[in-house]
Formats: sequence, structure tokens, C-alpha cells
Amino acid sequence: MSRKNKFIVLFLITFCFCAVLTGSYTYFTKAEEMKSFKSDLYKISLKYESTWVKNYNYKERYEGPNGFFQVVASTGINMTVDDIARIDAEHVAKPYGSNPRISKITIDNVEGRLIEPSSDQFSEYQNTAEVVFKSPKSIIINEEVYDYIIIYADKYHINDIAKSVKFIE
Repeated sequence: MSRKNKFIVLFLITFCFCAVLTGSYTYFTKAEEMKSFKSDLYKISLKYESTWVKNYNYKERYEGPNGFFQVVASTGINMTVDDIARIDAEHVAKPYGSNPRISKITIDNVEGRLIEPSSDQFSEYQNTAEVVFKSPKSIIINEEVYDYIIIYADKYHINDIAKSVKFIE
């Protein structure tokens, strides 16, 4: 093997080693930067950015300089998860812009829908995206029954938050 080829092989090995170290550091550092949210009301837990704090103007909302999440419930009487996602995405106020994308997502083995905003979303909606899914058990709030959980979050964190959702007893 020529001296030039040895140098290239050594460079590639060193580069790959550095990439693995960087990826491992990022993965483990990010895991340490997450907090756990647990709601006995909504019967879920999830992970969120450790810098976010509870906003007491809302029932279940946490936010920080780089994002937010909020959990709410929907009755969804005689509706499917597709119906709720479509109604939310097509709302007259256009909270997700004029052409939001709705896709399937799995939340702790339950089918849900992810609504991602289009590029023309109004700035006051702060890059809001949504995940909606049916709760395995009905949620009772002030004697009213809710079957669907909706999580609003900024579009940069919605997927990580959705992947972390677990149902609790």
C-alpha cells in the first residue's frame, strides 16, 4: 500500500472514530438535558427540554426560549383520529398555515396523527405543530369524558416529545 493510501485509510479511520464519539456525546448529553412530565389527569408521561418551565397561565404547558409543549384533551364524540386531525388542520384560523401536512405516527403502540405546519404559518402560532391520539382509557375532567389527547409543541420538538409519550395507570 502506498504512503498516500495509508494516509487516506488512517484519515478515514480517525474521522469515523471522531464521528462515533461526537454522536455518542450528543446522544448522552441530550438524554441528560431532558425532564420528565407526568400527568395523572391525562394518564401520560413524556420527556421535555430541561430548560423549560411550567407556565401557570395554562393547565399543562411548559415553555422556554427554544420551544414549548402543552397537553389538552378532546371529547371526539363519534370521531376518529383522522377526523380530529383534519378538523384541527383545516381550522378557519389556519393555525398550521394553508397547507399543513398530516401524517401517521405511533404513540406508545397507539395510532395517532402528526400535524406539521406549512411554511406560510402565521408567526403568532410560534411554529406550533400537533400530535393527536386516542387515550386507551377515557379521561374525566369536571365530569366530562374525553377520549383523545392532543399535544401541541413547536415543530422542532414535536417528534421527540411524541416518541417519548408513555401511557400510565
